[in-house]
Amino acid sequence: MLEQGREVAYAVDVAGGGPHAVYLTGDFEAGSALAVGLGEAGAVAGPAGHVVAVPMGLPPGEHVLRVRAVRGRSVLDLVTVEPAAPATGFELAGPATIVGDGKVLLGDEGRYDLTVEALVTVTPAAAEGHGDVVFRATQLADGFEGDDPRLGIDFLLGYSVQLRADRVVLARHDYDERVLVERRAALDLAVPHRVMVRARGSRIEAQVDDAEPIRWDDPLPHLTGGAGIRVFSGTIRADRFAVGQ
Repeated sequence: MLEQGREVAYAVDVAGGGPHAVYLTGDFEAGSALAVGLGEAGAVAGPAGHVVAVPMGLPPGEHVLRVRAVRGRSVLDLVTVEPAAPATGFELAGPATIVGDGKVLLGDEGRYDLTVEALVTVTPAAAEGHGDVVFRATQLADGFEGDDPRLGIDFLLGYSVQLRADRVVLARHDYDERVLVERRAALDLAVPHRVMVRARGSRIEAQVDDAEPIRWDDPLPHLTGGAGIRVFSGTIRADRFAVGQ
């Protein structure tokens, strides 16, 4: 527990200098704020859900990172230091397609707060087939011997918004799949659907067409990664795919 006015210090080793972000994950009292820096003074920031994000310019080498409670109470579970996310947006130059099973990142990696807008069409080859938009995704891999994309369909860290014939699913991936929220909906997958994803701190909002958005606040979220598409047992085509803040 970090009470107002108290401070903790962490040893950090920065591989390369330049713009970075410090992410503090935990539970934060309403109205709380933390000061984060290498010296006595620090940048002051409040939480977005379960995350406080502080942009910082860091020189390479070993440093002592100080975190001080300016207002309220905080419980810190994880401190992460990463290079700063891209400041510019990304838009796909042409359509992207995956046939069978697989996943690919289309947008920049390393994004934290992000908005994804995709126009996707899914053609399932089996009843359980689905097409997805993935985001904050890292460590994509295929499966086992032979690098089988079907066996490795869940081999990633991040999140997916899945379009299925009878429902929309928001899932978390840690080299497995955990359904966070699902909403029943009869989707004609043969026609394009607009998928919007907005991630701010630990809070995720996903919307398909004009339906009510699905919302989730992840207590220990994946913080950064790329955005792209994924398909299980079918074909997915993205005619539009744009990523920004």
